[in-house]
Amino acid sequence: MNLLSLTLFGRQLSPESIHFLFFISLGLLAVLWVVFAWKRGDKLATTIAFAAAGLTLFYLTSPYVTDSGRWWVAGAILLVGFIQLWRNRDRVWKPLLLATGVIISLLAVSLTSNSVNLYFFEKFLGKGIAFYFLGCLAWLVIQVVMPRTRGKQQASQAAGLCVIVSLVMLIVAVTWWREAVDGNALPDSPVATTGREVSALSQSPFGDRRHGIFAIGLINDPKPREAGSPDGAGFITNYTARGPGSGLKGDNDSKFPLILSLQMADGALINFEGISSVRQAFRWPEGEPDNHLRGLRHGDPVVVWADPDELVAGTDGTRTPALKATRVIAYGDLDAFRREFLGDLVKTSRVFGWIAVTCMFLSAIPLCFSIRTLFRHRRAAGGKVR
Repeated sequence: MNLLSLTLFGRQLSPESIHFLFFISLGLLAVLWVVFAWKRGDKLATTIAFAAAGLTLFYLTSPYVTDSGRWWVAGAILLVGFIQLWRNRDRVWKPLLLATGVIISLLAVSLTSNSVNLYFFEKFLGKGIAFYFLGCLAWLVIQVVMPRTRGKQQASQAAGLCVIVSLVMLIVAVTWWREAVDGNALPDSPVATTGREVSALSQSPFGDRRHGIFAIGLINDPKPREAGSPDGAGFITNYTARGPGSGLKGDNDSKFPLILSLQMADGALINFEGISSVRQAFRWPEGEPDNHLRGLRHGDPVVVWADPDELVAGTDGTRTPALKATRVIAYGDLDAFRREFLGDLVKTSRVFGWIAVTCMFLSAIPLCFSIRTLFRHRRAAGGKVR
């Protein structure tokens, strides 16, 4: 049955109208669910929470959701989470569970967006998890250790622990913010189209190429196969995409050679290190007949984001341009790479940059509690050491 052939009041339904009616129906079902729960005497707040979570999940996975809608959803999650945290601020474990739920919900909302750059998202996520565990440690010190301190010496020890945790949190947040700033500067990285340019960039000051360069050329197979070889459907390098979300799974069905070759515009053939994860493969073409197979064939145009280097022959000292520490291999031209990959990367970096700035201010909270604890014990002791 084709839903687009349905009519309502003599008018043919468009996809947007069907989407609207679907959510109206879901909303009515949610209201009925809440009413029945209220009549039965169930916990109304829990029922409303589950109904709102179900509606939000359907909305975020619909084809008509926009990034602005995701921002509204993220704002609502933060508001509800902050209210619940404030109401339970005197408890020990419930705020930690609430904070964990809020963070997981925000990550799930962000991952439903196609504009999130998974390569940088993964890098930022590691530092975010480190900051979160440090925050949990600081919370336990503030809520469990500090109230049980007796005397100025114990108070000084607890305060010192809080100061150390606060300092480490600040270092993680600053490092996080610095990487976000570097992400915003990536579109201005040098571009190399010839072997001579790669050699020149490898000898340039490190500050001019510390984010790497973008080398443009045609990918080559260092070990050419015979025509009609079934290995990887003719791909030099490939991986298997298992459908939505496969970019977050393992690389068990991938084939990533350690060394690949790039033919530049001047005919130079330079070697570069291969990638090790599907998050480093961008817009690779699909294979035929298996459209879940993605890979690169001999002669495909690519953009390689890597560090410039030179190989020195041990016999005569001949220098050959090369690329090392490959971050990404993108299929296509530089304009598409800048517009799609770098555009999403800059958006992701800006979002995480503001999160890092917020974390800098949050890292001062344990320091403030340590100062308050010291003053309280000093006043209790009447200014004398006990």
